[in-house]
Amino acid sequence: METHNIERILPTEESKYYIPSIKEFHVGFECELHTITVGGLMFEETVEHIAEPTIPVWDKYTFRKGDVLSPIGLELTRLSEMLANGQVRVKHLDREDIEGEGFVNMGIHAESKWDVFHKGQYILLEKDRFIVITDNKNEITLFNGTIKNKSELKRILKQIGI
Repeated sequence: METHNIERILPTEESKYYIPSIKEFHVGFECELHTITVGGLMFEETVEHIAEPTIPVWDKYTFRKGDVLSPIGLELTRLSEMLANGQVRVKHLDREDIEGEGFVNMGIHAESKWDVFHKGQYILLEKDRFIVITDNKNEITLFNGTIKNKSELKRILKQIGI
């Protein structure tokens, strides 16, 4: 029985992606699954007795209501295995993700070196995924902490009413 294993995330990609904890998964969670395509059909990490060439790909997936942590028929145990084998990855939060939520990048603050974004009355400061969100109109801090990825940013923004 021949087995084809998926390579772990390449070192050059490690700074852009990370392997999430199973605790991070929720409705709306965005990730990528490493799959193999054979003759147009998609398989999970292992395909046995392959006669055709295979194409490993990272497929984007957003967990929806009704998924029992199961975008392609994965059971919780199988998902745990895929996580352990590096077959699930998530892109770290970046400027593009923040701008995608409607914030405008105002540049980097000269002294503090924080990226400064604004959206209406709200200011978002970012440095190495540490985020401070303030309401300039009411002069209060709404969030102060680390946000690892786009899904988490969306959830936080919803919780604080932005």
